[in-house]
Amino acid sequence: MSTSPEFTDPLIGQTLDEKYRIEQRLGEGGMGAVYRARHLQMDRPVAIKVLHENLVEDEAARIRFQREARAAVRLQHQNAIAVTDFGETSDGYNYIVMELLEGPTLREILAKEAPIETARAISIMLQASAAVAVAHEAGIIHRDLKPANIIVTQSPEVPAVVKVLDFGVAKLAAGALDDDEGTITLRQAGSFIGTPRYMAPEQYNGHELTPAADVYSLGVILYEMLTGMAPFTGSSPVEIAAKHVNNPPHSPRKIVAAIPEDVERVVLHALEKQPEERPATRSAGDRRG
Repeated sequence: MSTSPEFTDPLIGQTLDEKYRIEQRLGEGGMGAVYRARHLQMDRPVAIKVLHENLVEDEAARIRFQREARAAVRLQHQNAIAVTDFGETSDGYNYIVMELLEGPTLREILAKEAPIETARAISIMLQASAAVAVAHEAGIIHRDLKPANIIVTQSPEVPAVVKVLDFGVAKLAAGALDDDEGTITLRQAGSFIGTPRYMAPEQYNGHELTPAADVYSLGVILYEMLTGMAPFTGSSPVEIAAKHVNNPPHSPRKIVAAIPEDVERVVLHALEKQPEERPATRSAGDRRG
């Protein structure tokens, strides 16, 4: 994450494509920086992700970015972050415009409150898996589902709403660390490697991925919400990978006895080693047994 003061960022105060005035840096990772901006004509706050220059200079990455951005614009679901625009400025900035969300990430919630009570964990998972299911129907595999990519918006007037971030776009980054969860993003014969703690076994060998990879990641997230820990950890990505591929997860109920048996069955079903043995997308969080 960047620690530079905001005034050193050359984009602060600039207007992209004569439409979006950049106001504040919200965060930065291996793929690019995210800013709070204002749509000048509509006088509405938005979030804008701007790709790093090392990706912009890669023509193949830029073309792929545009294709993924179009897919994200088509993805309309209340639990998926709304992407409203994308483009490339005359001076070479590639950007995506998204709704500006207020609320903590699931990673931040887990850091303070884990383990989460079963009903709340299931509510979060129901919403997240609904967004992922719609993406799968549109031919989009997320490939980097993790608590840092899930925001829980909060308002005193309405119940908490879950928003899943970064559909497709995360596949662009190459050889980068993206956040404190240790994202590893590589382009190897068109494949993507995500965040070791949440990756399906098949993601480690570069095989063509199916929606079942996202189901596995959802299972890891649900496991962590319920128990307060990820099913597999280690001192290196290689060690974590070996456990994902070879080791069965510990029983969640042996960690937190209050977890219902039928909920444990759902979690373990999603964590099956073979993709074809996992449930369909929505089953990772929308039923209890």
